Amino acid sequence: MTAIYSPTGKPTTKAQGLSADMRAEFQAIADALSAWYVEGTWTPSDLSGAGLSFTTSGTRYTKTGNLITLAAQVTWPVTADTSAAVIGGIPYAGASGVFGGLSVGYTTLGSIPLLMVGGGGVAFYNSSGVALTNAQLSGKGFIFSGSYFFA
Repeated sequence: MTAIYSPTGKPTTKAQGLSADMRAEFQAIADALSAWYVEGTWTPSDLSGAGLSFTTSGTRYTKTGNLITLAAQVTWPVTADTSAAVIGGIPYAGASGVFGGLSVGYTTLGSIPLLMVGGGGVAFYNSSGVALTNAQLSGKGFIFSGSYFFA
């Protein structure tokens, strides 16, 4: 059997019996699908303005259409900074007016925080909906995952 496409979506050989127009159409479909579905890694960054550097691992994401599913393990550095705790670096900014919630699978915080994706980052809140500060998360670890929509 003659291969038509490589894993990158580019033609590897001419398929017998397919016209140039048909090959071009198949390529257009492959290109559209590769834009529709994407997997990768992301690098959490500090959006609080405190210039913090996180310890991270397992930072992955999958884009399917306009739905982003992401996961990460993040440990806050030791800090006394009282700015609201927000992680940036998410692979795609959240859709305007549409917020996504993430689930915390593990934390050393002592209570499960609420994580919300909005705009370009993930914000941390307590169970009453009050923003948590960097100082409150100082030295704490989190494993989280979830999905959100992007514009």
